[in-house]
Amino acid sequence: MMNRSGFAAVVIILLCSFQGSSADYDFIVVGAGPAGCIVASKLAETGKRTLLLEAGPATSWAFGGRDQKPFFQQHGGNSDVTVFDIPGENERLRKNDAYWWQHIPWALQGRGVGGSGMVNAALTFKPSPRDFDLWPSGWKFSDLEPFFDEAFEKTKLTSTPSKDGKLYAQGTGEAFEELSNNQFGFSKVELNANPGSRVNTMSVTQVTVDGGQRSDACMAYLLPAMNSRSNLELRTNSEVKKIAMGMGGLAGGVELTDGSSFSLNPGGKLVMTAGPLNTPRILLMSGIGPNWMVSQNSDHGLVLNGNQYWVDNWALARSMHDHTFTVMNFRVPDTKKIAFRYYVDKYVDSELSRYFNSRSGPYAQYGPVRVGFIARDGVSDPEVELLVMTSGQEGSSDQDCDNCYRILLMLMHETARDFYKLSKWNGFCDCETRKCGWGEVCKPNLYLANSEDFETMRWAVQKIAKAAEAEGYEVLTPSGSGDDTIKNFLQNDPVAKLSASHYAGTCAIGTCTDADLRVEGTENIYVADSSLFPAPIHAHNVGTVFAVAAKAAQHITKEPAT
Repeated sequence: MMNRSGFAAVVIILLCSFQGSSADYDFIVVGAGPAGCIVASKLAETGKRTLLLEAGPATSWAFGGRDQKPFFQQHGGNSDVTVFDIPGENERLRKNDAYWWQHIPWALQGRGVGGSGMVNAALTFKPSPRDFDLWPSGWKFSDLEPFFDEAFEKTKLTSTPSKDGKLYAQGTGEAFEELSNNQFGFSKVELNANPGSRVNTMSVTQVTVDGGQRSDACMAYLLPAMNSRSNLELRTNSEVKKIAMGMGGLAGGVELTDGSSFSLNPGGKLVMTAGPLNTPRILLMSGIGPNWMVSQNSDHGLVLNGNQYWVDNWALARSMHDHTFTVMNFRVPDTKKIAFRYYVDKYVDSELSRYFNSRSGPYAQYGPVRVGFIARDGVSDPEVELLVMTSGQEGSSDQDCDNCYRILLMLMHETARDFYKLSKWNGFCDCETRKCGWGEVCKPNLYLANSEDFETMRWAVQKIAKAAEAEGYEVLTPSGSGDDTIKNFLQNDPVAKLSASHYAGTCAIGTCTDADLRVEGTENIYVADSSLFPAPIHAHNVGTVFAVAAKAAQHITKEPAT
């Protein structure tokens, strides 16, 4: 296990020692999520002065975070972990507004060192090799696979996250294994063994954990780089407002919301890793994007540079996509307890004590415990993922049911696309029942939004519901397997069309950027996060973000900027 406490003092000194520095930078990286942490650490290997800016605060203890809860000490907790370091806390973090973006109120996008990689369930796996058929030369699966392997090794990807090497909270996973064996004949395989052949398989989830504590790209890449490289600087609580643009698409640096600014040296490069919802926002507000959209945004005061600095990039914001989650809940016929609830009204005292004393037990493990994949006959890659949770749907009538559990069905390669839009843009923005705030990111119309995606999910829900009934389960959500029941559920129940928070495609490689990740129309602005994905991948996004970011530095340093 990495000596996190040993690194902590170094990182905190670095965070403080550069405050007020007036030196310019060779690389400025915007956003210290998974992509930014990897890219910044690798760019710093050149020996050039590298600045990583993060809008949010420190999160994990090693980076100077100190968000602890009273129950830590009550249960023997020591002083070297925060809520972000405990895998079992991941769902609770979604209820803390301090770590989410207020101008994206409908989305789960982490704000703090680690970004969404510090608040997610850390399920990490390779997508299908066929997903990269749409990517440019140099970015095929074979090109990226060494970077997947590097990242998975560094982030300590494992199926047994508890420090004692045992699996916990497996009751629902074992119930799902029995269901999938009896009804589908699934093969049980190692999740990343053969990413091109996952249909009709089931696996124990693989997650990023080191010694019972959350591991992520920032722990694996940035922390050791900051310990060893004086040319690498991290600034927290530093939200970028706009790019300082010069003529001809040349970025001179960035301006922050607090009025401060940072400049690039001649030949310096700006790398956007603010995530698929914030990277395009900063670009658009800097005057980069389709001319018609930038012009309309400007009419509403959403463009912060004069039109002489605008850059026409027709592909920015054109093809946003996501994965859709549909929630199903079941009660199994056996009355024995299979559910493990990390918290309902209170924490599980004995298990918290075990975690703080040994970094072992259920709190060393994230919520998902099994993952399965299904597709209709003749389809090579999975159409729907089945993600098995440790208990029933939180907030529903079955949440206290000991013999209930839920499965999240994730549409893996949906066809719906939508424009990325800011509020006030030509009057189009879905802000639910409230008034949109200035510059908010509009909620996209993506979730079961066309007949093809709706039919795929209808088929999957009915397949699972009928199998559950055949196994003797009571199907709680939806309330049965009938055609009308399922159609009504998918059309009207909010839990039928949830975002998986796998946003992507807002600045796709090959159109919005060139093959070296440079934003078309600019001289020295690059993108290295999931904005680049031209289409949904057959996986959770974070593993591919790791690989793309690890490879990105090679391309960003390939040619000097003018």
